Amino acid sequence: MGYIPVEGIEEVASFTGSSVNDVWAVATFYTNFRFKPLGDHVVEICWGPTCHLLGAQGLLQETQAVLGLQTEGDTPDNAVTLKYNTCLGACSQAPVVMIDHQLMGQMDAKKLKKITEGIKSPKS
Repeated sequence: MGYIPVEGIEEVASFTGSSVNDVWAVATFYTNFRFKPLGDHVVEICWGPTCHLLGAQGLLQETQAVLGLQTEGDTPDNAVTLKYNTCLGACSQAPVVMIDHQLMGQMDAKKLKKITEGIKSPKS
C-alpha cells in the first residue's frame, strides 16, 4: 500500500481509545509516513554522506528537472513519486538510487535522466 489511509488513522484511534487528532499528531510527526498513495513509479535518491560526496546532489537536481518538481513529491499526474532517502544501505556503490524497489549503484546523472524519462509518462 505504501501509505496510511484515513480509515487506518480512524481504526488506530478506535482500537487504542484515542482521539483521531491524537493519532494524527503522532503519525504526522514522522516524515516517512505518507497519507496518500504513491505514484505509479517510485524513485528514491540516497543523499547520505557517501552518496552526497559522490554526486547525489546532481542526481537530485537532474531528476527534479526531468519530473518538473522543486523538491521531493509526486508528479501532477501521479506517474512518479520522488523521495529523498538518508541511507539505502549500499555506500560502497554510491551514489545509489532505488527505482521501484530495485537498487542501482554507481549512478550518474545521464543514466538516471534516461531511466526517469522512461517512467515519467503515466501507465496506459
